[in-house]
Amino acid sequence: MSFTEQNSISPVADTEGQNKRLRRVVIISGMNGWSIALLAGAGTLIALLLGSWVGFLTGLLITASGVMELMGRKMIKEGQPEAGKWLATSQLWLLGVIICYACYQMIYFDAAQLLEILTPGQIKIIETGFDLPTQAFTTVISQIYCLFYITIIIVSILYQGGLWLFYRKSAFQILGKSTIT
Repeated sequence: MSFTEQNSISPVADTEGQNKRLRRVVIISGMNGWSIALLAGAGTLIALLLGSWVGFLTGLLITASGVMELMGRKMIKEGQPEAGKWLATSQLWLLGVIICYACYQMIYFDAAQLLEILTPGQIKIIETGFDLPTQAFTTVISQIYCLFYITIIIVSILYQGGLWLFYRKSAFQILGKSTIT
């Protein structure tokens, strides 16, 4: 039996365009959902072993997003009208977790802690080699750190927002009615 035969839903996806869209949603949500669930699940376990409660909670919330996407995938294959809500909401959930985590990291970053782990020789190299006083160095590191997390937020808005739009539009086209309020 071919992939098309296995994943085609005749009562729901009755045209070739709907079948094509359904196959695309099933493939994308499967790859995305499984990779998020497995990688975040592994990260959650590592954070737990390391005693990082913020990492553990974040990993757990991200894993939940992957599971939500997989549930939406199963539902859309079965033609359930709630499928679009599950698929789209999983993206908004993940985006919210990423934004909260990035903001947490920016708020609680302490560049002074970085100086504590540097040796006096490394600090001297920074001060002489880069012609930066220690205070200026910590300011630059703080700015780079914040810029990194701002970039993560922007990229996540584009990617998760794009998937949200894709799932929303696809659910409407496949199921033939608006399933997301």
